[in-house]
Amino acid sequence: MSTATAKLLSAFEALPVEEKQEFVREVINHLPPWDSGPLGDDLAAAAGDALAERLDEEERASWARYGFGGAAGFAASPGFGGAPPAAAPPGRS
Repeated sequence: MSTATAKLLSAFEALPVEEKQEFVREVINHLPPWDSGPLGDDLAAAAGDALAERLDEEERASWARYGFGGAAGFAASPGFGGAPPAAAPPGRS
């Protein structure tokens, strides 16, 4: 890191949070355009798989939070051919 860059970083660290945020916005606005290259099929597929896994985890946690847990999950919920749940979600009867 150059001396000039170190001085800028030190001055940045001394700024209040609001001014740091404003400074970062300005720096980003002054950056040249950047192209990371083409998005390959493997990378896109891996990102999609990771997103689907995360959404599945959130859905399972949501079902468990409201008492619809278990291996059957969504498929066993009312309206989808499954048995009624043991308890209704909070605020519902």
